[in-house]
Amino acid sequence: EMMNTYLEKDVLTERNPFRKEYRILRKNDQQVRWVFGQGIAEFDKDGTPVSLIGTIQDITERKLDEDKISKLNYAVEASSEVIFMTDLEGIITYMNPAFTTVYGHKAEDVVGKVTPRILKSGEMDESAYKYFWDEILNKRVIVGELINKTKDGRNIPVEASNNAIVNDI
Repeated sequence: EMMNTYLEKDVLTERNPFRKEYRILRKNDQQVRWVFGQGIAEFDKDGTPVSLIGTIQDITERKLDEDKISKLNYAVEASSEVIFMTDLEGIITYMNPAFTTVYGHKAEDVVGKVTPRILKSGEMDESAYKYFWDEILNKRVIVGELINKTKDGRNIPVEASNNAIVNDI
């Protein structure tokens, strides 16, 4: 019904091409599917719509993936565990709100900065940082206790689990 209203208003009355995501019920198996439709109406010489020309693409899998990503994002943002990401040079690219709660740094103060310079407590040997990055770059998970520094200068012990997430982005 919503698609019919959309077609009547935007496509058939105002003669706009349509590009719309909507749900359909497939007749053969009664599955609800998400589709992306695009096209344009054809009119006769009196201005009466006679046909629609276009394509419809099934985007159900993409919509399900978007829903999963949205839920995962919510879980990471709502987590009381500190979650942050860096690039290969150790520059922080993302941090969740728990990072601010534990370390006192806000995203605008931390994102784009090199991790050890922000969190380095001075109580850990430089070889520990080298070992850490060697292990991460070799795609190994590192679990252990670290001593990090908060924004106000306090050194705090943290139980950490770190691993590389490799992608082509």
